[in-house]
Amino acid sequence: MFVTQKTTAMGLVAVLGLIAAWLIQPTRQAEAQVLTGEPITSIPASRFFTPRSYDADGIEELIQRVARFGGVAHLPAATYRINRTIRIEGVGPLRIEGESAGDPFDPEKSGYKCRPTRLLWTGPQGGTMLHINDSNGPGFSNILFDGGARAGTLVQLNARPGWATGNLRFERVSFCNADIGIQCGTDEKEVNCADLVLDEVAMVRLKTGLRVNNEQSVNHHIRTLGFYRVGTVLDFERGGNATVVGWGGSAFDLFMRVGKAGPFNGTFLLAGGRPEMVGISKRYARLLETSDQLDTCDVTFQSTQETGGDFDDKLEHNDADPAFVLTKGATLTVQNHAHYRPFVSMNGGVARSVNGRWHFDPNMPAAVKATGGDVAIESPRDLKGKRFNELRQGSE
Repeated sequence: MFVTQKTTAMGLVAVLGLIAAWLIQPTRQAEAQVLTGEPITSIPASRFFTPRSYDADGIEELIQRVARFGGVAHLPAATYRINRTIRIEGVGPLRIEGESAGDPFDPEKSGYKCRPTRLLWTGPQGGTMLHINDSNGPGFSNILFDGGARAGTLVQLNARPGWATGNLRFERVSFCNADIGIQCGTDEKEVNCADLVLDEVAMVRLKTGLRVNNEQSVNHHIRTLGFYRVGTVLDFERGGNATVVGWGGSAFDLFMRVGKAGPFNGTFLLAGGRPEMVGISKRYARLLETSDQLDTCDVTFQSTQETGGDFDDKLEHNDADPAFVLTKGATLTVQNHAHYRPFVSMNGGVARSVNGRWHFDPNMPAAVKATGGDVAIESPRDLKGKRFNELRQGSE
């Protein structure tokens, strides 16, 4: 009897030990993951769901299924022929993940040996590929949105009063071959379309990369942005309060345009840029233009290096194309900026360069053309660190 009880007790201890080990292991694993920076939790493969067809119907049904039952909407590497608008409406945070954003320069046959999750627009000329309405929190990653040189807008965001379209995230995503990459709102009084996050995004062969139409489209965060052959990269007709960190590209006409802005949505910070100042319209590129309809805005460029590019020898030498064009109500500050093109043309506002490096003397007539407003160039140096004279002129 004693042996049986002892054996039973030992067996019970063993079982309890296994249970304890099983319970403790995730904790120790979580601690190790915290120390190494790895995700604390992972989603099992069984929770990744795929579309039943590789088209608009299949993607739309997949997103609805995941929104209802949970899991991750997984889009395997393939070309999805989208002949009508994919509509996402009334959903909360969920994940729509592809396998690769591919090569936006050559989506048919990537020179980088990767097979993308490619959404290709085959619908009517000028159509919209993806329409997100009254939705908060969806995230898209590793997807190539390809307009096929036919789409009008690749992603359209809208919201109704009482609803919010916001907190959307596009990570490792490419937008190419369309009129507009992402458009926020349709008219100026529309609500929300705010808190947009773009992380490791490429914009290629677009007339406009991001266009913001409504006043409440604010608080946009962009990190690691690349662009090529884009007319206007960021067009804030309304809205604003944007931060862009780590950006660069070439063959573009205008990096950012600010239309109306105002006291509650007119702040912009752009840091760590390296643009090649060559346009696609037979002129040099510009970094900022403000509209004659501007209310007020405050724009800061930090640590930007203007450079030349492959097309310099194809453009007429033109000292009249400035990097910045300002109107009344605009305040521009550039800090630690490498000036390759003439600085500014303005009929009002304030422009200030601090600790800049200049390819030319900032006191030459072509550097600043101001018919109104205030200009200050402080602590300018040439590329080797030799000081130039400071410049101050104008008074509104």
